[in-house]
Amino acid sequence: MKTKYLKVKKRGWICECMFPALLLLYNTVVSAEQGLTLCNNSNEVTYTAIGYNLGGEWISEGWWKIDKNECRKTLSTIPNKFYYVHASGDNGSVWGDDYTFCVDTKPFTINGDKNCKNRGYIEKRFFQIENSSRASHLTHNLTGGVAKPPSGIDALDVGDGVYVQGVFSDELATIVRIDKEMNMVKVRRNSDGTTKWVNVNDVISREQSQANDVMRGATGVALFICIINPDACRNN
Repeated sequence: MKTKYLKVKKRGWICECMFPALLLLYNTVVSAEQGLTLCNNSNEVTYTAIGYNLGGEWISEGWWKIDKNECRKTLSTIPNKFYYVHASGDNGSVWGDDYTFCVDTKPFTINGDKNCKNRGYIEKRFFQIENSSRASHLTHNLTGGVAKPPSGIDALDVGDGVYVQGVFSDELATIVRIDKEMNMVKVRRNSDGTTKWVNVNDVISREQSQANDVMRGATGVALFICIINPDACRNN
């Protein structure tokens, strides 16, 4: 009988100790599943703000930086039917609609959606998300956006025909190597076949070279006028 009594008591002790732990684990899992989550399926990194109503007062919060193909939870609970989102992309895209809230240039939580400018805030347009089923968890995907074209050295490739900017004229050349770490490109001159390394800032397009020629021509005309008529240059 003594052994049986001890076993029953031990089981009760285990149940009493494990129940709070199981309850904490359950609440943690439920909390992780609840809330408003925004996923960035667009072509650019976004900076996102949200708006919602809490106890009859409009509130806006931000910013959440959401990388491409990343999801971020913005609210832990979503008791309302409607939520509002504004997003700005690092390539210039904007997601918004007919609903306005106040935002700030730094992380913010702002009570009220009126008189934004008078209170030192910026007014931005938000779009509406409807939680029609009043679910405890809601996910919205941001799509679209502008695909940022490559610029600078990322826009260049081996074999590209380019112009290398010079003082008196630009040289037509072909790219044979690219060193992104040093921001340098190796080019082969079309005129004599020799190669040299140049800074990527000296590599220009045909249109830029043509613009340079126009500028050099205008400078040459002005210089010629100054030579034949020095008084005209002094007056200017």
